[in-house]
Amino acid sequence: LKVTNEICCTLSASSGDMACAEGVAPCSDRSIYLFYDAVHPTESVYVQLSTKAFFSKLDTEFYPFNVNVLANLTLDVGASSNVQPW
Repeated sequence: LKVTNEICCTLSASSGDMACAEGVAPCSDRSIYLFYDAVHPTESVYVQLSTKAFFSKLDTEFYPFNVNVLANLTLDVGASSNVQPW
């Protein structure tokens, strides 16, 4: 990401400077921006975060395990009487 200290759109004063102004085109290349508006990261940021969440093997990034491990867990409900069904 090349632009980390600016947002991709012109903010609307009527939204309390939180949302993009209507009728104003956003930046031409959103992929280089950290934030789209005052509160929402760009798609590029979400792709990076979700990729890390799914594949990271570093405890400092996702602990105790990543989403891939979580998605592949199997529970043996019959093995413990403490497991309650949702």
